Amino acid sequence: MFIASVKAIGDEDCAIATIAFTRTERRQGMLNITRLWEIVQEVWRRGNKGEEVDWRTICVERGASLVFG
Repeated sequence: MFIASVKAIGDEDCAIATIAFTRTERRQGMLNITRLWEIVQEVWRRGNKGEEVDWRTICVERGASLVFG
């Protein structure tokens, strides 16, 4: 869900990602979901400003380390 969300480029894809994160966050109530969602939103924000952005850079800036498993 995270990788698909940071790669979302259209309004429809972003809307689907928003729904998925919102529902997962509400159901799970886990801080890691909230942090991932914040990173996704920052990728989108910077991308909308025309910046080249990589989610890994944002993780480093925020001191977040992600483990996919």
